[in-house]
Amino acid sequence: MPIEHDDKESREARPPPTPPSIRWGGGGGGGGGGGGIVDLLLPPQCLGCGALVDAPGALCVQCWSTIQFLAPPWCAVCGFPFKLDPGGDAALCGSCLRKRPPFNRARAVMRYDDASRGLVLKFKHADRTDAAPAFGRWLARAGQSLLAEAEWLFRCRCTGCACS
Repeated sequence: MPIEHDDKESREARPPPTPPSIRWGGGGGGGGGGGGIVDLLLPPQCLGCGALVDAPGALCVQCWSTIQFLAPPWCAVCGFPFKLDPGGDAALCGSCLRKRPPFNRARAVMRYDDASRGLVLKFKHADRTDAAPAFGRWLARAGQSLLAEAEWLFRCRCTGCACS
């Protein structure tokens, strides 16, 4: 029986195994986690809410606990997280079984909801380059299996389309 996208519990994903105190380096207060004078003048702030954190490019415990990071088991095509492991790597969700998307495979870092919306929009539209190392690590983790099999990677340079 296909697993439907309408099941709210199946959309709740487990957080990744890395704790929020991981230092993603760069950006933030510019101190690189070194604890120098720059960190005293411009202390590192949470990427989500702006609260003080111990390292640049990190989330505070409260923001970390509200973000629903996506992890397997998930749909082999769209990456929708399953509540239970359907067994095997080729399981598809109900939506992909009904109508196959126009792409082969996709993955996402986190569930896009009220908790993650601000973080994503700040990074995307507010020039928050200090968040790039964190998003880079999260993306690498989420797309690890896709990247391992990729022969080529291209950056889309389209203008006016959904991918730019």
